[in-house]
Amino acid sequence: MNLQNQDKKEGIEYGEMSRAGVERKVKAGRWRYFVIFMLLLIIEVLIALYVHDDFIRP
Repeated sequence: MNLQNQDKKEGIEYGEMSRAGVERKVKAGRWRYFVIFMLLLIIEVLIALYVHDDFIRP
């Protein structure tokens, strides 16, 4: 018996369950990438403002 038939017997729609799981993962992934983006942007701005040497900004 496959997962789709088993879920229908239990009264759970297979499409709804998988769609909700995918949406939850996508939202979590987007949040994580946004935080990483913001951290990198802040680091870049700090380098641009405060680092004036011949190695990082020649």
